Amino acid sequence: MDAFIFVLDVMFITIITIALGLIIYYGINIIKYKPAKDQINMKNYKYAILIPARNESHVIRNLLESIVNQEYKLDSKDIYIIIEDESDPTIEIVKEYNMSYYIRGDIEGKRRKGYALDECIKDILSKGLKYDAFFIFDADNVLDPKFIYYMNESFNNGYDIAIGYRNSTNWNYNSISVCSGLTFTMINNFGNIERLRKDYNVVISGTGYYIKGSIIEELGGFPFYSLTEDYELSLFSILKKYKTTYNLNAEYFDEQPTTLKVSNKQRKRWVKGYFEARKKYSKKIIEESKNDKVNHKAKSFGVWPLFILIIQLLLYFVTHIVLGITAYYDGLDYFWYFLRVIGVIAFSYTILVIFTLILIILEQKRAKFKFKTIIKALMFNPIFLLMYVYIVLSSFGKEEVKWEEIQHCGR
Repeated sequence: MDAFIFVLDVMFITIITIALGLIIYYGINIIKYKPAKDQINMKNYKYAILIPARNESHVIRNLLESIVNQEYKLDSKDIYIIIEDESDPTIEIVKEYNMSYYIRGDIEGKRRKGYALDECIKDILSKGLKYDAFFIFDADNVLDPKFIYYMNESFNNGYDIAIGYRNSTNWNYNSISVCSGLTFTMINNFGNIERLRKDYNVVISGTGYYIKGSIIEELGGFPFYSLTEDYELSLFSILKKYKTTYNLNAEYFDEQPTTLKVSNKQRKRWVKGYFEARKKYSKKIIEESKNDKVNHKAKSFGVWPLFILIIQLLLYFVTHIVLGITAYYDGLDYFWYFLRVIGVIAFSYTILVIFTLILIILEQKRAKFKFKTIIKALMFNPIFLLMYVYIVLSSFGKEEVKWEEIQHCGR
């Protein structure tokens, strides 16, 4: 038994050291990263904006105002708000801004964002309207005045798909909102910036992105209907070798959940949609990438060390619980097993606090955290991250996960 424990300890220390080292390595590279500036002759293009707005009359005005106030001016009729019901008061708000709206006609069994986008885009294409790119936002988003200007730079640089920098409107509201926001800090910094460094395709998360109009025309719509249509589009772009980028200058704001119930429901949908999309595309991507050593492989990722770290901690934790219970029933000294379990919990928490601190440092310049918000994040984010284990396990159940509207407050 002593030899087994020794081997277990060596594996634990080795994996933890490597994973923690990689997290710090990625963190330093991300802090030092500066995107290359391409010298090009900037041209203006014709863009459309699509906004699925399911019962969002209480928040959408902020987004529409931010569009009107863009430095890069758009024709108001090229902004399309997608509505499900003619009685939705959002229509009257849209009319105030002289923008276009589309009322869905095929809702039954299709209450996902992908279906809403697809239906509206098909209607636009059927009218013979041409756009160089389609921007996609949620109704609770707010755009920095130079958002379209900077995204136009990405389009001029030849990118088929570009996603902007996602900030939060309610970082300082409570512990749930800050931890939810830090999730996107993790995805975009440890994921997308690392991908930019290696010249890989980026992962599209949420909204705040555009798709080239010629791609939409070729597809005949928006054929991405999974629970996470954004991630499905990410995998499709890898398969089709679209040129994608993450524009750190193009900033937009998004409202984060403020209750654990809403956050868990949202994260469960993400996880379920992740596996749904991977099941659909992974095999095709692997087959395509066997002889393709360029830059479109579905790998990377600075988030993997964190994933490995959490799995290793859980395995170590569970092993010692089992050993402690076995020792108890065998009449052996079991106390030290459970003492080690407590040590693992404390160690795990400390590691995730360090990781959270790195995320805060990466986000501090734009997020403007209050001191009490930083304390809340350091205390609660480790637990928030570990809850993904429960969320992943629960996502394998037979319970159907639906795309449901989330109540926004316009904070």
